[in-house]
Amino acid sequence: MSVLEPGRLVEALGALVTVLALLAIASVILRQWRARSGMLPSRHLTLLETLPLDQRHRLVRVRDKDAEHLLLLGPTTALAVDRRPATEETRP
Repeated sequence: MSVLEPGRLVEALGALVTVLALLAIASVILRQWRARSGMLPSRHLTLLETLPLDQRHRLVRVRDKDAEHLLLLGPTTALAVDRRPATEETRP
């Protein structure tokens, strides 16, 4: 079994760093291209507003696609209070 010469070791490490840098650059370029072309999944759930009622409970209004939901959130439970079609002002 032979040991690499110092010159060969530096050359191998340089090649490894070059390949890893090229992979990182390709990953960034691909991610930006996918985001611009609409290939990334869009989010369907949007937090519209929240209203604290007391230290343990809050009302939360969220939009899911074409419907708005009013939720009462507590420390151990969540209750759907109301559901209605989304208004024009809250649609994307």
